[in-house]
Amino acid sequence: MPRLVPVLALICLSTAPLHAQRLDPDALTKAPRYDAEDVKPAFAALTEAQLREAVKVVSGRNSAAFSFNAASIEVHLPRVANSAYIEQSFPKPRLLDAKGADVSFEKEQGLFDDRSFSTEIRLTTEEGRPVDFARAIGTAEIRYPLLMETRSVRAGSDAAVAGVEIEGPFVRVNAKRVAEAAFGNRLEAVRAYDATGKRLQRVQGYTASEFDGSAKFRRVAFHGPVARAEVDIVTKWTGIAITYDLPPVPPLPESLAGTPPAAPDRVADTPGGRVTVTVGRVVPPEVRGDHASLSPEEARKLLAEKGLGDASAQTLFEAVVGGKVETVRLCLIAGIDPSTSVANMPALVMAAMTAQVEAGQLLVAAGADVDARDETGATALIRASSRCEATLLVEALIEAGADVNVTPAGGTSALMMADTVKCEENADLLRAAGAKPWR
Repeated sequence: MPRLVPVLALICLSTAPLHAQRLDPDALTKAPRYDAEDVKPAFAALTEAQLREAVKVVSGRNSAAFSFNAASIEVHLPRVANSAYIEQSFPKPRLLDAKGADVSFEKEQGLFDDRSFSTEIRLTTEEGRPVDFARAIGTAEIRYPLLMETRSVRAGSDAAVAGVEIEGPFVRVNAKRVAEAAFGNRLEAVRAYDATGKRLQRVQGYTASEFDGSAKFRRVAFHGPVARAEVDIVTKWTGIAITYDLPPVPPLPESLAGTPPAAPDRVADTPGGRVTVTVGRVVPPEVRGDHASLSPEEARKLLAEKGLGDASAQTLFEAVVGGKVETVRLCLIAGIDPSTSVANMPALVMAAMTAQVEAGQLLVAAGADVDARDETGATALIRASSRCEATLLVEALIEAGADVNVTPAGGTSALMMADTVKCEENADLLRAAGAKPWR
């Protein structure tokens, strides 16, 4: 893996100045510390239908001593480790009084609770006291990992495929590919072990963000030499779109102030509340670009205004071929499947064949099937590897988990294609990812 250049160190949980947080690798290596227990995630393979049935959105009350009895909006998720790896957007809702007038308040974002498998926002006055209102009306969007797996990487191995690199007490991971567990629960997305198999303590408060070309990495540190690392990978995401109109629930009795709530066996709907939960594809920010708040309906309307007719697979395919990036964005926001094919040609493979790099990157970011094949059995990676001007697309495909060793029947692998056209940049990326010249 090419040398990474640190550009930012993010210090969390600590008020010490940045220079005081610089770590001495030798000191960490010579003074190992170990975790008392080795908590590992128990992932489940969920369907979108199962997820839809499991999600509950209800009103609640805060029982913590600080902001006791503040009203909350809670989102309860499936009781599996996947839920600790969500990415969420929980905007400030509208609060209305009994006459329908707006109520002034402050929003506090709560942490993911690994006992109740829920996340929440709390609604208070500026002074942190409970706020009186009749209804809370708002939305939330959650990116949910339907499928996850844990990969194990040993120091000194070629770990580029997993997006992991071990250097002494440090583990570097590809920020796009390796999941990030919610802060405040017992799960760690990156776990490290010494040569005897004992789990090393993570250095709390230290995370460094680094960039290598267009790829973002994060580096975590451990108290001791890392011989093996386990990293949690999301292999399939989906989206949860929520709208809610909820009244508050009655206040808790004073006797419960400062008492952690018990995890409910069953989450009951809020009486008088109205909630809609839609599960399906979510369009990530890098695909939306300047259209962060555009709805699918609004995207379709814009396409029609541009004279492109209804949003369709054909519209997306033609935009990819023509390198019309803005139209590709609008099609994806409108809900067109990024894995769409026209005449047995996947749009992503066509982007690779025609070296439409930015269009291809958008399809990858939107969740296109990176191993989809055209009629000859070739994938986007095979096609892009033969185009030196498509190196950034080759990189995006590898980061998204494309099979670097796939070979069409009687055909040529991605690495063979890169070597044939003497494209060293593509060949180097493929070799670093574990590609072999022959299957």
